[in-house]
Amino acid sequence: MSESYNAEKINAVWNRVAAAQEQGTPAQDEGQMLRSFMDGAAADEADYRTMARACRDQTNRRLFSAAAAAKARSLRALQAAYFARMGDSYVPHAVRQPFTGLLSALRTRYAKERMRLQAYTQAAQNTRDPQLEKLFRTLAGDAQRRLDVIDGVLLRLMR
Repeated sequence: MSESYNAEKINAVWNRVAAAQEQGTPAQDEGQMLRSFMDGAAADEADYRTMARACRDQTNRRLFSAAAAAKARSLRALQAAYFARMGDSYVPHAVRQPFTGLLSALRTRYAKERMRLQAYTQAAQNTRDPQLEKLFRTLAGDAQRRLDVIDGVLLRLMR
């Protein structure tokens, strides 16, 4: 029994497989995005804790401690979403930036929170999963609140 070799058919199948490997599956893409968000949340939590320890002003210390706690909750929510979708756990390794002073840290945090706000908003718009959309919209709202807190701290410091 001889099988016929159809090069055109084999090339078409190979092109589909190669394209899928390049793009990844939607679940892999979501997993990668969630891991990236978890890495960011862990680093942000560490930054806010460092900022809280550096503050002499009790009001700012409480605000940054609350921001660190909120980031820890965000991280847990992202980890739960990751586990539910991937069936595996992920523990990010926070990369801490050197602390160079409160004003510099505030400027960096402001830029990162704006970036997080945009990333969460875009992720909410692009996901097909209604639970992830809700989570990303919640995280975007949290990022906006932290931006407002940073604005308030800056206003108090600039008096």
